[in-house]
Amino acid sequence: MFSSIKTTLIALMISAILIVSVAVLIFAVSEHEALYLEAVESDLDALSTNMADDIVGLMANDPDLFELELELLRLDRYDNVKYASILDAEGKPLHAYYGQAVTPEEQALLPAREFDPGSIQPGMSETESELVAFKQIGEARLPLGYL
Repeated sequence: MFSSIKTTLIALMISAILIVSVAVLIFAVSEHEALYLEAVESDLDALSTNMADDIVGLMANDPDLFELELELLRLDRYDNVKYASILDAEGKPLHAYYGQAVTPEEQALLPAREFDPGSIQPGMSETESELVAFKQIGEARLPLGYL
């Protein structure tokens, strides 16, 4: 197949360079994905924490559904937010928000549902390649609700 040593060496060098280039590219893409996920998770954590803090005043007295809706409408400026829900202290939904990233088919699958507050720990999680923030509204000793 190869007629001389020179041709064989050139083919081996080209193969080695291609293999190393592909390995570096795969490593760079995986590192980029990890850094991107970390940045997005940090942004979502900060956004949901700030919103939960802002909702405390609305939930302290009898919650006004119009005010809660206005608070959730702040999410309109974020293109990647799919769904948000405000729950009372017992885990019953008070108001739900469907973002621009949700298709009508997905919206039918995301009904405002009840949660058992004892079964979910507030914080960040990843499910099916989506980030989920579950934040407590109010103090740990006296939760007013959940976002």
